[in-house]
Amino acid sequence: MTTRFWAWSVPYLSRLKLVIDFLNNHQFVSLIDIGCGDGKLINVIQKHFSHAYLCGVDYSDRSIQFARCLNYVNDRIRFDVCDLTTHLEPIETYDVGTIIEVLEHIPLDTVDIFLQNAISFIRPGGYLLLTVPSKNIQVLKKHYQHFSIKQLEEIFENHPVKIINVEFIDSGGLIMGILHRLLGNSIFILNSQRLVNLFFQYYVRFHLHVNKTNGRGIFLVAQKR
Repeated sequence: MTTRFWAWSVPYLSRLKLVIDFLNNHQFVSLIDIGCGDGKLINVIQKHFSHAYLCGVDYSDRSIQFARCLNYVNDRIRFDVCDLTTHLEPIETYDVGTIIEVLEHIPLDTVDIFLQNAISFIRPGGYLLLTVPSKNIQVLKKHYQHFSIKQLEEIFENHPVKIINVEFIDSGGLIMGILHRLLGNSIFILNSQRLVNLFFQYYVRFHLHVNKTNGRGIFLVAQKR
């Protein structure tokens, strides 16, 4: 019997939910996912918004090859290799840009040019959605830094955007630790879709939108001027 379990799946899926919830409340035609990896976010968005023109970019050729293999690429969906830490001239702009759990992987001395390039892909009046780990958790392997809200506000002061919402997300703590152990541990992996869905609903209701003392991540929405 084959099973699968990702310890980070609940926090990751919650970030996808934040994006989908935002898109449900804002009209858009096009979206670019920056640092798209294997294209999971593009895949989810396409299922909810079949009318949208979607593009995923990543500096890693290997990631883009995976994205093209794992997603149905057509005239409305494409994936391109693109290094946003070097100077770029975007060919087209989009209504929405997403940077989900990416900025922490960018070397400190290239964060500014990375954001400058990312914002250049968004049309005036369009939106940027970003999630990052907060400083409430230790900097992880392969991460250059974690962030505070004040730090993000200072970073975006140098760019032509207006922050319209920023909040802490994803609490940890004892209860969440126990529930994660119940989802998967060295003895068993929970395969009941109903129970997994109930767990996720509980997480979204009580542990997704939190305060600065226990938020493990930050969700930011900005609008391009």
